[in-house]
Amino acid sequence: MAPSVENVSIWVLEALEDEWRCEPDLTKCRTASQVLGPLKPGHQIEDADITRALHFLIQKRYIKALNRPNGQAILPSEDGLAMLSRIKFARTEERETKRWTRTQKIAVAAIVVPVILAFVGWVLFSHAGSRPVKQPPVSSQTNSPKRTP
Repeated sequence: MAPSVENVSIWVLEALEDEWRCEPDLTKCRTASQVLGPLKPGHQIEDADITRALHFLIQKRYIKALNRPNGQAILPSEDGLAMLSRIKFARTEERETKRWTRTQKIAVAAIVVPVILAFVGWVLFSHAGSRPVKQPPVSSQTNSPKRTP
């Protein structure tokens, strides 16, 4: 199943942001194929997926491009960087809401620990009553003389 255009667009914007942080000038940055090429094996996407994402990003004005003799250079626009910032913030917020708070962890432990202790106690004490009682061995030979009737 191919990933959605939105997901690929986010991956493309993240890769372009990394390139922008290294070299923010369109005349000096690496070409689009050099920047976006590593996305294909990493996210298992094809050229067509990247092309659709680039069209989506151009339509939204999230990227800016420059045709150079050695290839096309693409970097995120200010709008693209702002959108990526909002996406990263939303991811962080989502992670924070999914994390367990300390109070929640203590509440779960307060329930689980007594249950485990009760189970262990039940297992130990239920088997303690079912153990056979050790009695001294009965000897077949006695030292008393045989009585005859």
